[in-house]
Amino acid sequence: MNELTTATLGRYAGNTGGFHAIVDATLTRPDNTTQYAVGDGITNSTTAPTAIIWEDCTRWIGTTAVLLGAHMIKSTTSSTQAKFILHLWNDVPPSVPNDNAAYSITAQVNYSNYIGYLTVDKTSAGFTYADGLGKQFTLVGGSTPFKITASSRRLYGVLQADGTYTPGASEEFKIRLYIQQN
Repeated sequence: MNELTTATLGRYAGNTGGFHAIVDATLTRPDNTTQYAVGDGITNSTTAPTAIIWEDCTRWIGTTAVLLGAHMIKSTTSSTQAKFILHLWNDVPPSVPNDNAAYSITAQVNYSNYIGYLTVDKTSAGFTYADGLGKQFTLVGGSTPFKITASSRRLYGVLQADGTYTPGASEEFKIRLYIQQN
């Protein structure tokens, strides 16, 4: 008879509640204080931006998981018009806007890799920490299931201004995702 033991299951033995991961990513915007218009991308460069990347979002390459929640801390405590949208992709986004350039999700190709978006409004009820202003994202439609592509365990994101927002120079955004892995 085959018996499942700690030796045969390793780290998965006795886990009946599923697997959970907390993954962090950081975005540091350019060293300027140029105001964002509603819909502008908030990225790491005005000439060669890259997507935000969260590693180890699933247990294995090409598998599924569920996004349970998210939290953001920005390195400045300014809350005036601090409203944001975070777009998530299961593969490298088809395009990432230059910092402070208009970004339209409806204009993107390869929409099949788009997972969805989350919103956060830091204009009220945010938490002031020693390293900035934090608040939970709102999951549009509740918990969001997703599947990672066959080549990684990553999620990719693009942050967008949802209000006219004046940032701090070299402002940093720390974004934490709470994930239930399958």
